[in-house]
Amino acid sequence: VGAVYKGLSASMVGLVHVAVQFPMYEGLKARWSETREDGGIDAVAVLSASATSKVVASTVAYPHEVLRSRLQVQRDCPSAGGSSRTRPAIVAEAAAVWREAGVA
Repeated sequence: VGAVYKGLSASMVGLVHVAVQFPMYEGLKARWSETREDGGIDAVAVLSASATSKVVASTVAYPHEVLRSRLQVQRDCPSAGGSSRTRPAIVAEAAAVWREAGVA
């Protein structure tokens, strides 16, 4: 039964991207539509809202993507420091990244 839930925490953290991008996109669209008399929104505003929300969400979610990639490599390649039978916890991997690379 434990194998079914293995990696669930890493997957749940991955939802941060969606949780940031879509509310921000809708909020920007709503705010920018208020500036027009007809209440509509033009293509440039939609593109700007989309790009802005995507950049912010990607910036927020990038650390998770690094951890997820490292965990996948360790699982698939035992010579990379992992084993195909065991996967380190996402918190342990975050600590390892912090020790090795710090914050750039």
